[in-house]
Amino acid sequence: MTEAVSVIIPVRNGERFLGEAIATVAAQTHAVDEIVVVDDGSTDSTREIALESGVRYLTSAGRGSAIARNTGAAAARSPLLAFLDHDDLWMPDKLERQLERLAVAPDLGFVTTRVRVRVEPGATLPSWFRGDLTAWSGAIGSTVLVRAPVLNAVGGFNPAFKYADDYDWLLRTRDAGFSGDELATPLAEHRVHGMNHSHDREPVTAELMVVLRASMKRRVRQPDAADRAGA
Repeated sequence: MTEAVSVIIPVRNGERFLGEAIATVAAQTHAVDEIVVVDDGSTDSTREIALESGVRYLTSAGRGSAIARNTGAAAARSPLLAFLDHDDLWMPDKLERQLERLAVAPDLGFVTTRVRVRVEPGATLPSWFRGDLTAWSGAIGSTVLVRAPVLNAVGGFNPAFKYADDYDWLLRTRDAGFSGDELATPLAEHRVHGMNHSHDREPVTAELMVVLRASMKRRVRQPDAADRAGA
């Protein structure tokens, strides 16, 4: 497979984990075309770590993870885009497995995977967490591989959301009629370390409810793809 993939890593004050995240991208069995690190206003040594790793380094002036993701996507040079949070990790064959799925299903606009959840020493799971620690479906921002035209058609990630911008993107993409798939194999690792910005239950739950309500309204207003095709 020769598909070119750009990997976008949004980060803010990620000196503790960024180097390891970049290393797991560099170790992919399907070599990536580029790694784009977008620094969202770090005050630690994130910049130095990124530059020493030889990645493309961009900044987004502390405007949030959605803007950081969009900044990286806009600058990316490849027709396929993958996203990875700076404190998460990929298994070596993650991209290879996703590309295989896209190759046999060219109608798919994106592919995600399940993840293993690693709780760092001294950390606790957020109270809102529900799911299987060995095969969780919740880390869309670290698992999605998407065709660039699909991302552009939907409009990227919504900066109105601080915690659920990736889930909002997933629902908007599906509601727009683009199909996707999730690989049941956990091909990434989501790290819980107590400093995750999505740790607090109330704001996370509130955003998820807004995202779900917006999706339901879109579905009521618009027929699905099959209905449009038969019209």
